[in-house]
Amino acid sequence: MILLDWAYPGAPGLPRLAWYLASTGPAADGHTKERAADDLRAALEHHGVDTAGWWEEQLALCLLGAVVEFGWEKALGDDES
Repeated sequence: MILLDWAYPGAPGLPRLAWYLASTGPAADGHTKERAADDLRAALEHHGVDTAGWWEEQLALCLLGAVVEFGWEKALGDDES
């Protein structure tokens, strides 16, 4: 799978991963959410990105942000309504 995010070019990848996991996500592809996160981390490391000092904390914060964003939308509706 290749994920191209043209909505926020240059933005950190983990907020987009959190959105992907919170929406249709990996279940549509037959994968687990954990595997999707592990695959992204492995791909980053394969390309020389050292994730040792920041991955867990940033992933946790981004997942929390997705909960807040989607929870807010579910509770109050989106702007398009």
